[in-house]
Amino acid sequence: MIPFKNKPSEVSFVMYSAKYDGDGPWIPPTFIEEPQDVIFPLDLSRSEIILNCAANGYPSPHYRWSQNGREIDFAMSYHYKLDGGSLAISSPRTDQDAGTYQCLATNLLGTILSRKAKLQFAYIEEFETKTRSTVSVREGQGVVLLCGPPPHFGDLSYAWTFNDNSLYVQEDKRRFVSQETGNLYIAKVEPSDVGNYTCFITNKEARRSVRGPPTPLVQRTDGVMGEYEPKIEVRFPETIQAAKDSSVKLECFALGNPVPDISWRRLDGSPLPGKVKYSKSKAVLEIPSFRQEDEGFYECLAGNLRGRNLAKGQLIFYAHSFHCVLEPCMQKEVTRPQLQLGGNDPQVSLRDQTVHAEPAACRGLRRLLFIKDVKTAFKPSPHLEVGAASPGSLGLESYCHVPL
Repeated sequence: MIPFKNKPSEVSFVMYSAKYDGDGPWIPPTFIEEPQDVIFPLDLSRSEIILNCAANGYPSPHYRWSQNGREIDFAMSYHYKLDGGSLAISSPRTDQDAGTYQCLATNLLGTILSRKAKLQFAYIEEFETKTRSTVSVREGQGVVLLCGPPPHFGDLSYAWTFNDNSLYVQEDKRRFVSQETGNLYIAKVEPSDVGNYTCFITNKEARRSVRGPPTPLVQRTDGVMGEYEPKIEVRFPETIQAAKDSSVKLECFALGNPVPDISWRRLDGSPLPGKVKYSKSKAVLEIPSFRQEDEGFYECLAGNLRGRNLAKGQLIFYAHSFHCVLEPCMQKEVTRPQLQLGGNDPQVSLRDQTVHAEPAACRGLRRLLFIKDVKTAFKPSPHLEVGAASPGSLGLESYCHVPL
């Protein structure tokens, strides 16, 4: 695969129509809206889910849907119905409705198949009610209090409370709550930290929060912890693939006495992007609207009077690109050239292949199948125009049309 060297092109395509027996322009179906992935709250089983689908074309397309590769029989499936081109699922159930859906739009010029859309159900169970073990530490020692989320599906956010205080533990140089692990990290324990700590978890997609059992933290009486060099307990992955325009967050936090300072840098010596944001303790580095110039190696440095510790990782930029394969229009087998884009050689290549000839209404048309999320360079062919449509706006499987 060939990595992007420059900002990827935005690609649009030209629509061509054919006249059929003098009745006017006939236009093959093209999607104007495709179904998107849905994560639905499991507790809202009496509600309705809509998977959107709409296409242009003349004659007007009619629609079908498949679930997990099998066509839905609307006459037999009482809680599936068509709403225009969209699929409405009433009283959804995880045991029969979770899966992958695709929309098919058809007119006399052919059928197009939408991107695959996943329907999943978000949930989070309650914590186990058993008492948690007491954590004993010396003054000056660092400690990690484990949250241990219960079974769930969907993104989680974490917070901790201390004793009976209704306010969450606030992040500072000594304390940090990781949104990756859910754990509470105290770099250097002080006498005022003794008490009960409780983890709260929110699953926004499930629209539900749960509270764990308290974890007691007590101070040992056998002395005070001496000074020691930083030990990084929260570190970001060694390799992260970051999509264009995404927001990237890197976490880094260390235990130590004295409390370590956190700093960040790029290993190639270039300055950090001016748009970066830090959390209060600098334990989180956020890069919003990620671009290709933001990729590279990043390093977190945790230091105090006793030494320092490092964590580093590589951010790799990717953007959507496409692999195009010329598809037949319909029916009779003849030999026609096939157009291919992408792969190891992004240049256009033509080769003969047996395909199906089209009826008169399809003459002069060919369909190109676009597949997105291929992490390779894309070089537009002479048949494509640079335009306003972003590749990311096309579906996983969309069609464009080019003349022979």
